[in-house]
Amino acid sequence: MKKLFVILIMFFALGVMFASAEAPATLVYGLIDDGEGNPVAGVDVSVTCTHDSVDTTKDVASNGAGNYYAFFSPLECDDGDYVKVYAELGQATGEDDGIVSYGDCQINTALVNVTIPELGVIGAGIALVGAIAGFAILRNRD
Repeated sequence: MKKLFVILIMFFALGVMFASAEAPATLVYGLIDDGEGNPVAGVDVSVTCTHDSVDTTKDVASNGAGNYYAFFSPLECDDGDYVKVYAELGQATGEDDGIVSYGDCQINTALVNVTIPELGVIGAGIALVGAIAGFAILRNRD
């Protein structure tokens, strides 16, 4: 009787172990560089995975070697899911995307410093002079 009780407890414990075993996580990783292949550390990286039409975002940072790692549970991100990476450091940004395959997805991203010049006061001045000149020309025609 004792042996039967011990065997039943062992089977119960084994069943609990299998039931509580988690599926492996999905890893999204990559290298953030400066566009010339030089790794960049300390970059804010947002990794968004779309699984069953639901977006899950993990915010991480690149390490000293420029690498970033984002882990998702299989309920958040799994094989065949779309992943988008957005990286930002100051005014420099970069983005790329990929598809999860065999539990991971490597997406390397380059930072690009794109500045759009604003005309500000100079543009307003040019517009004002143009408007005055156009008004004066039309006024002299009459």
